[in-house]
Amino acid sequence: MRIKIFCVGKLKENFYREACSEFMKRLSPQRIDLIEIRDSTPEKEADEIAKHLKSEFLIILDSKGEEKTSEEFAEFIRNMERDMAFVIGGPDGISKELKKQADLLLSMSKMTFPHELARPVLLEQIYRAFMINQNKAYHR
Repeated sequence: MRIKIFCVGKLKENFYREACSEFMKRLSPQRIDLIEIRDSTPEKEADEIAKHLKSEFLIILDSKGEEKTSEEFAEFIRNMERDMAFVIGGPDGISKELKKQADLLLSMSKMTFPHELARPVLLEQIYRAFMINQNKAYHR
């Protein structure tokens, strides 16, 4: 399984970059691609993301989306039979057209987070899901 993570904008803070780097290192046996999209309008960002999409199961992070516990997220990944693509929108959100294409709108919380924080949190949850699925102790 291959996982693409589309992120609008670059990480400005070192602590976000360091956290992402650490989880990418931990996930290195997995096939995960981080694709940064230039911060623009939601419509232009969606067009750029669409250029990279193939037939992946499209998951858009959205505060109004479905919530999952870490264990439910791990089961979701374990049962996935297709490559996946996650989209973390920018400060202006995600276009309605791209949301309509999504196979799943996923909420990380009912709270609002800076889009920069969503990247390390998503990477950590993907890593946690792999650890849960391998019965490793990280998640405890």
